[in-house]
Amino acid sequence: MLYAGVVYESNQLLQADHLLNVYLLLARDVGLPDHMILSHVMRSRIAFHAGDIDAAVQALTELEYLGHHRQLPRVVAGAKLERSRMLLLQGNGPASRDELLRADDPELWERERRQRLPAHDLDYLALARARWEIVFGDARAALAVLDAEIHAAVASNRNRRALKLRVLRVLRAMALQRAGDMAAAIAGDRRRAADREPGRLHAADPR
Repeated sequence: MLYAGVVYESNQLLQADHLLNVYLLLARDVGLPDHMILSHVMRSRIAFHAGDIDAAVQALTELEYLGHHRQLPRVVAGAKLERSRMLLLQGNGPASRDELLRADDPELWERERRQRLPAHDLDYLALARARWEIVFGDARAALAVLDAEIHAAVASNRNRRALKLRVLRVLRAMALQRAGDMAAAIAGDRRRAADREPGRLHAADPR
């Protein structure tokens, strides 16, 4: 499943989808929460990118069912978090926010902050809330959250999250632009161009 994630991140979506077809049932049977979340989220995003919204929704419905059936609250929260993201991309702010509220389990997300969980390196409640505020709410209020997340990722040596800091910087530039600080947003664009890593984010994962 981790290999499927690497293929997905390299934007080879068809090959990633093939690997998911092979290994997704195994991930369900083994029952490791991170593998379950990652596999279903990847499948949902690939389907969404292909325009198959029904399949994208179905993947998350299956993930949430598995979480309830196996009494895995983090799996349930992962499904709700990704559903919120999908609704955000569709422009449905109220429904997206409702899913964030349903995913809000303070004990769960506090535990996530202390651990290093592959499924939540980039997909976690604080970042999802900031993303929602940038698109639908108070963009300026999101700035403090994003700055804190960037600092925490560097300070705690969370390698995968640190490698993706440019994603946070994209969100930060969006927040600055929406808050009316165009000069700072442009400066952020220049910094991102200077430290951009080779390759690009996969097309199925617009943030």
